[in-house]
Amino acid sequence: MPIDARVITLFGLPRLTEIRWLGKQRISLVTKDPDCIAEALVHPEVAGLDCYIVINELVDDVVSRRDMPIDTLYSPLVGQCVADSDIARHILLPFDFDPVRATGTAADPDQIALAVEMRDRLVEYLSRGGWPNPAGDVFSGNGRHTYFKTDLPNTREVQLTLHSLYAALAGQFDQPGVVKLDTSVRSPAQLMRLPGTFNYKAQRTCEILSASEDAALVTLENIRDVIDDHEEQGLPKLSAARIGEYTPERMESLLDFYSLDYAAPREISQGIMWILRPCPFNENHGATSPMVMITKAGWPKFKCKHDSCLELKWKDFRQQLFLQTGKWWCC
Repeated sequence: MPIDARVITLFGLPRLTEIRWLGKQRISLVTKDPDCIAEALVHPEVAGLDCYIVINELVDDVVSRRDMPIDTLYSPLVGQCVADSDIARHILLPFDFDPVRATGTAADPDQIALAVEMRDRLVEYLSRGGWPNPAGDVFSGNGRHTYFKTDLPNTREVQLTLHSLYAALAGQFDQPGVVKLDTSVRSPAQLMRLPGTFNYKAQRTCEILSASEDAALVTLENIRDVIDDHEEQGLPKLSAARIGEYTPERMESLLDFYSLDYAAPREISQGIMWILRPCPFNENHGATSPMVMITKAGWPKFKCKHDSCLELKWKDFRQQLFLQTGKWWCC
């Protein structure tokens, strides 16, 4: 069965994207071809797995850089899935309205209705503030997904602005203990359920309800208007997301300065991580326990999972390197 034309419209297919199946195992498909997606959806290898799509535009070299197979199902190795750094532009702003319930349980009809009500109130508020109509709506199986079209580069400035947008809207519309707006969907490499596939937690099908080819783009100005309105209404002050100055090049310059042995960097949900071999505090702490990382906001961290190191922070790590070498890296 071909992909629903409304799904193709909503997600801007055909374009290069990753489809990912999650459950007891992880399976991926990287393709530009909707027919290839349709064929994969009925393959026995993905039976019983929940299906998601990367909703934003990928950079041109992601396939070669991550050594991804094309147009075929594969079990991805570490580093073989799309990450935030592989996104060129945000082309959709997703909103996930989720009833609060016990972990692993399906939402009942009354809870789903509350999610729809919250969606309608938020969309009405955005419309009054000059936002265009949504690009599409999806019944996730437990709640409602609403999408707006946009065209924003994947930059740190945009990420911090989106952080403030979702925090403002959640603070304004969340009903604690009842229904909430999922703020994590602002991530560049965001996965969202693919409409037409089965939600195994809810035991319902994720269904597309509408999709508009003519939806206008949400601009950065539209987003900043919401943030400004939040402050003008006297609502709780948004926490400012501070920007750090660390980059992968800067971190590796520090590690090389002190002649530390480390594994190749790896993207994790919090940022970018380097495993150290061994821990600078105890040479017996090896394997994957000691590491340094850069958070998505650009801040460095040190962590070792051994008990004697659990309380040690980045400043302790820097001091230890100085004590061992008598040198202070200051670049």
